[in-house]
Amino acid sequence: MEKQVKGYLEGRNIDKVAAILRSGGVAGLPTDTIYGLHCVYSNRSSIDRIVRLKGRSKSAGLILLASSLGMADRLVGRWPPGARDIFGSLWPAPVTAI
Repeated sequence: MEKQVKGYLEGRNIDKVAAILRSGGVAGLPTDTIYGLHCVYSNRSSIDRIVRLKGRSKSAGLILLASSLGMADRLVGRWPPGARDIFGSLWPAPVTAI
């Protein structure tokens, strides 16, 4: 029996999607509430491709997903005062920040 992950991706597809992302590709995938275009955040050309696919201005910003406070630390350039402490007290949990 094939392993399911949250009912969204069959186990055999997880490795395929990971390979696409690692190679600089973009994938349409579900999150807990929406479907979105995903890429590796450190790959500038993949981010540019998502901006083009969405027809957005580069200044509009994109959603970043982080699995831990440590990952968020690598993504956030500067935390607003007190924000890191708040997130540290909530994680791990499904949290949205704007």
